[in-house]
Amino acid sequence: MKNKVRTAIVLFVSCFIISSCEDFLDREPTSEVSNEELLSDLDGINFALAGVYSRLINSDYYYLKGMQMYTALRSGNVKLNNSFSGIATTNMLPVYEFNTLPSDSSPIIGSYQSLYQLITYANNIIEAIPNLADGDQTLKNQYLGEALTLRALAHFDLTRLYAQPYSYTQNGTHLGIVTLPENIGVFELPSRSPLYEAYRLIISDLEQAESLLGGYRSGRVTKAFISKGVAQALLARVYLYKKDWNNAITYASKVISNQDYQLVNHDNYLAAWAATTTNQEDIFVLETSENGAPKLAAQFGQIGTQTTVGILTKDLLEIYDDGDIRAELIEEKKEGAYVTRKFHYDASYGDRYFPIIRLAEMYLIRAESSAEIGDNIQARADLGIIQQRANPDASPVTLSGDALKDAILLERRKELALEGHYYFDLIRRGKDIVRTDCNASMNCTVSTPSDLQILPIPQKNININDNLEQNQGY
Repeated sequence: MKNKVRTAIVLFVSCFIISSCEDFLDREPTSEVSNEELLSDLDGINFALAGVYSRLINSDYYYLKGMQMYTALRSGNVKLNNSFSGIATTNMLPVYEFNTLPSDSSPIIGSYQSLYQLITYANNIIEAIPNLADGDQTLKNQYLGEALTLRALAHFDLTRLYAQPYSYTQNGTHLGIVTLPENIGVFELPSRSPLYEAYRLIISDLEQAESLLGGYRSGRVTKAFISKGVAQALLARVYLYKKDWNNAITYASKVISNQDYQLVNHDNYLAAWAATTTNQEDIFVLETSENGAPKLAAQFGQIGTQTTVGILTKDLLEIYDDGDIRAELIEEKKEGAYVTRKFHYDASYGDRYFPIIRLAEMYLIRAESSAEIGDNIQARADLGIIQQRANPDASPVTLSGDALKDAILLERRKELALEGHYYFDLIRRGKDIVRTDCNASMNCTVSTPSDLQILPIPQKNININDNLEQNQGY
């Protein structure tokens, strides 16, 4: 029995990591035939979960490469490096130029397939756990909570990439994504539902996960697993995007009050980014050190003398005031070519881990949401905490109204730079994309709203599924 399970595990997890199973998903997202023996006990569920986690990092199309480069280029934080002539530059050029993307040619377009694969694999686990005949209930709850959170994260990122923001229409009634609360048959042809339905599923998954999860599981990097705090932090983020300010405040406050998390202080800030182990501010990270060749560091980070695909723009460099320690995370690799020290690679350990959620984001979520409901005292306090952590000599915050909201948006750009937030911040807040230090041949400025600010559904999926509607403008 044990050898059979191990064989099934190898086949199942391999299908997660390599592309040999893509035929199952060439049609609009469908259910892969799972191995019943693998998912019949908690050991098998644990191995299957490892495969779901691997989808976050073992794909060029998701967090480790494509999505981070996409947000950095489109926000104006990064521009393409003219001295880099690799295929990565060619593939990302249409993204950078807000140009109509050739069918399935850009790394970010592959995110569609990759994210639905993750959801499908998570669904296999979610459907299997209630049917387990025995096993520790606490561990069942933990695994189920992790799978639900991963499914919610993938659905949420699909909405950010392929649907207009929640505020595009009243109550998010515009076209959203295909949601998969359960796996579907191979020949089913689902349609995209209104965006509010995707948010309803995402929030339901995360609320259920919150009720099931405990602390972090033990492992080589514990914060690479999902805990109750991770589910709560993601709920704060989702409610922020939904502009449900009160719930965003509630969940951000839950995380801030959790003694497991503390802001790294000013004196240790640079060292925390230089370290290859997690710190007290990290909430959820991707552990990437064993992922082989450099990925994220090669995009716009430190990687010895090797040229990176992108370099930081003057637009980003010039927002930091004198005395802001975060400016010291920017390094001039060659004359006029700046990279970030947030992400670095060394042959002895590989890529530094990537933080998906940090506590600083929770303070900024609470600050923004408080400003929106007119609680200037809380908004100023939270904004001041992040500003004075970066520069202890920063003046107290006295702003209000739109000026306070703009200051919080700017602080999000400073603090969370190159972590995948600023582009989505601009869209959800209805701001134009204005890139001054821009070497694109077109669309250095894009007015909001715009059809071009979201991605097209891959053409191959539309060719297979007549019920799948393309985004406007493509």
